[in-house]
Amino acid sequence: MTPFRILSTLTIAAALPFCGCSGCDRGATAPVATTSTIARAATVAPTTSTTSTVPIVIDRHGRYALFRPTPAKVGDVVTMDASATTTGKVTKVRPDGSPEKFPTVIDVLHATWVETVSEVDADGTPTRWAVRIPVWSRRRDNQRDQSLVGAVLTVTGRGSARQWTFVEKPSEPSDEARNWLDEHLGARGASDQDWLRIILPDETVAIGETWTPSPDRLAAVMTASGMAVDRSRLSTSATFDAIDQGVGRVSFKGDFALSKVPNTDVAWTSGGTLAFEGDMGVTLEPAPLALRTLHRKGTLVGEATVDGASVAYDFVIDEKRTATPGEPATKPRP
Repeated sequence: MTPFRILSTLTIAAALPFCGCSGCDRGATAPVATTSTIARAATVAPTTSTTSTVPIVIDRHGRYALFRPTPAKVGDVVTMDASATTTGKVTKVRPDGSPEKFPTVIDVLHATWVETVSEVDADGTPTRWAVRIPVWSRRRDNQRDQSLVGAVLTVTGRGSARQWTFVEKPSEPSDEARNWLDEHLGARGASDQDWLRIILPDETVAIGETWTPSPDRLAAVMTASGMAVDRSRLSTSATFDAIDQGVGRVSFKGDFALSKVPNTDVAWTSGGTLAFEGDMGVTLEPAPLALRTLHRKGTLVGEATVDGASVAYDFVIDEKRTATPGEPATKPRP
């Protein structure tokens, strides 16, 4: 297996979707409630901004409702801006003991796309939306791919039934570009609502509190993306750090073991743990729930035996994304 297949999978799963379709499933019925474990975080100082003019809703116990699905409306528009840098190192030791080191893989991606909800069902769940991609650039070593610039798509469905089709295709998309579409707009990706449902608790929380996100929800999304997850070795935690300008700041971290090298039937001989950490900004009541910012870093390190050779993998991905209501303020540059 080449390092590029590992890199592609890590881009999908290194800390879960950072995928588009912020309107996807916004009005979806929440899964059956799974109780989160909440404890006071002794090391986090409760802080809040005093400059916000947003009338944040807080109950008489000083606690906030973070997760609250919000129905979408036809015409809702959001602009996504995302960047990701992935570095991958693969080292191989042949059966005779001689080493073989592959060149370090460096993959840098920047994309801006605009989503517009065009149809919703009776519950306010988007069933169809348009996606316009003014900026899309991927550099891998000395190769640059801009094959999605100017593309316009229609996205329909939810979850595993989500699919995209081209309306306008200025150039023929590369295989990597199509993979990106599958990961961000298709069935292989997880929507913002999926991510919020995984990380945010069912209970109200106060600033400075830490909880344990549902491992079942996390494992289910990872399995759907093609990961062979060992559910017995999965841990996550999240903390409500602060409020800034009407946005709740939540940090998170976790790790879970993969029983097989991604996209293969090869078992790890050592390692194979996918670890992630990051922070995100979510709007608080009375504003509709939305994921406004996301920064995440993931690592995957392990060894496996392939065709009698010992192969070591060491991958790091650093991703950042913002979601802004409305059209871009200025014309994006490719």
